[in-house]
Amino acid sequence: VDGVEEGRIGAIGYCFGGRAVLDLARLGSGAGVAAVASFHGILDDGDGAEVKDLSDPAAPRVLICHGDADPFVSAAGRSGLESQLRERGARWDMLVFGGVRHGFTNPAQALNDNPSFG
Repeated sequence: VDGVEEGRIGAIGYCFGGRAVLDLARLGSGAGVAAVASFHGILDDGDGAEVKDLSDPAAPRVLICHGDADPFVSAAGRSGLESQLRERGARWDMLVFGGVRHGFTNPAQALNDNPSFG
């Protein structure tokens, strides 16, 4: 695409899309993006999917924004993802917000009576 610098493309995802961008990052240098950001995404180890070398400088950087009270993410799922990122040499950061539930980036969640969201 004219005007788009290939090395400056990123991908973001929310909820299931957050899981999808993490799966994209697992492709390593084949992901075709410089960075991914997952907001209240489903965190796990990718269900056995092959994970490429994430230490490659061409592999995307990873940002994860997660509420520690998100009922859709188990402690084992989060731990599995963190272990995978470490073992594969990823460049990653995780922001964990204490007492924050799923969907925290959506202001309309304040009107949602479901206790899972917030």
